Amino acid sequence: MLGLFLLLGLVAPAAAIRFTRARKTVARVLWTLAACVPMLAVWLLGLFVFGRVFIMSC
Repeated sequence: MLGLFLLLGLVAPAAAIRFTRARKTVARVLWTLAACVPMLAVWLLGLFVFGRVFIMSC
């Protein structure tokens, strides 16, 4: 479960790097940094789901 959300979170910066290959370096850096926000959000969502479903199930 945690691994799934970890991999889903890593997709955002990887996609940003892949889709900005034709742009200048500054734009690539900004898009990659902007992609870190959804990455962290997906990771936190994964921790929340894990804690809610598996740890606090009783």
